Amino acid sequence: MKGIEKKLKNNNIEIPKIYLDYLVSDNFDSELTIFEDEDEFNLYTLEDLCKELIIDGEKVLQVQELKGYIKTILEVNEDFFDEEEKKEYEELSKCLAIGCRNTDVLFIDKQDNNTLYIFHPDGGDTEKIKNIKLENIVKR
Repeated sequence: MKGIEKKLKNNNIEIPKIYLDYLVSDNFDSELTIFEDEDEFNLYTLEDLCKELIIDGEKVLQVQELKGYIKTILEVNEDFFDEEEKKEYEELSKCLAIGCRNTDVLFIDKQDNNTLYIFHPDGGDTEKIKNIKLENIVKR
């Protein structure tokens, strides 16, 4: 655990305490149903969150995977995005990924550390999850 904590700290990553406690508890369940008629999401374990990935040439931890995708989106759309759009994507790049389903990424909104969204890398769109928040995951 100490190595993982050090890796997170060195990368300036703060996982919300309620979720970190859940990740190391006996209650952790990696399968999460968000939409009844669709495949389940797989929540990353604490070890998974700290795995190093390379996304579009950007070396990041799994928990930071949005940072890799967003870098490319900003580069490709540099001439098309206005300052507000750029700022929105820059804020999105700071959000913490906690799971996936195929290529879709489940992440925690950095504004409140509770609201969940899905990021669709193929189009760069986000989808707010209305029926589940982080607090619901840790209490199930």
